[in-house]
Amino acid sequence: MRLIRSALGTHRLLLATFGGISLLAGSSLPAQSRAEDRAREREQARVEREQQRERDREERDREREKERDKNDRNRDDDRDQQHDNTYVWSGVIASGKRIIIKDINGGIDVQRSSTSRVEVTAEKRWRRGDPKEVRIEDKKVGDEVLICALWQQEATCDVDGIHSPRNARWNNKNNDVSVHFVVKVPDGVRVDVETVNGQVVVGGVTNEVRAETVNGGIEARSSGGPVRAKSVNGSIHVSMGSTGNVSDLSYETVNGSVTVELPANFGAQLELGTVNGHVTTDFPITMSGTLSPRRLRGTIGDGRTRLRASTVNGSVTLRKN
Repeated sequence: MRLIRSALGTHRLLLATFGGISLLAGSSLPAQSRAEDRAREREQARVEREQQRERDREERDREREKERDKNDRNRDDDRDQQHDNTYVWSGVIASGKRIIIKDINGGIDVQRSSTSRVEVTAEKRWRRGDPKEVRIEDKKVGDEVLICALWQQEATCDVDGIHSPRNARWNNKNNDVSVHFVVKVPDGVRVDVETVNGQVVVGGVTNEVRAETVNGGIEARSSGGPVRAKSVNGSIHVSMGSTGNVSDLSYETVNGSVTVELPANFGAQLELGTVNGHVTTDFPITMSGTLSPRRLRGTIGDGRTRLRASTVNGSVTLRKN
């Protein structure tokens, strides 16, 4: 039991669960009645969690079906495309340092390396236009490596992003060149990847991940962590084995769902919200403010980290690893 103070004074409270969200209910009934109530509440919570998981599974299945349809269309498009995969970079990056990828048009796929070296390949794809107008540059930034795909001669790149002249366009009807990166990283190397038009997939890594896109989904998993992600038009699904000592985690999209898988001992101050969807969590929460199926503020565990997750069209889900 917990003691909390409210506008009505100090009351002894019992913990119940509704839709995966912990609620607090007043306790003034005899012990036997309270035990029966708790049993009913646990059963109701179990049924609601199962129903919510089924809804989540159905939503994930729909998203996978959409992604399969998109991939099928992309494969059809690929048959008409030309390819140039002549860019390769390979080198050693110390554990705890970053490989940084900046792209504009094209997806990024990060995988675990079977060697001690970071390996990066980039493939240009196009149906019309001149791939020579797109260049790929790499440079060392201290002990880290930055690799960028640049569409204009005047464009530059640094760790903050790609910088193009005002009014410059990276694409037009006569140039549809895209650049798709495959990045293989050994254990311990941090990953920082960003694109505008393309999906980001990260798997098999063991350290920190930051992934961003505008038009595309993000799926990022690390046996270590933390993992951060941001999109606009696309769903986010991240999983991490650890959050390290970070004080802030943020996940944001507009059109798509947000799913965050966290260690069972995770503690945070939560701010979760959606406009068209629902909010669910596997973690017991001490609530703050008004209960809403679309917005949640509260504390889990020791509350040592601040976690924010939001979308407009989609659901927000927190799961235990």
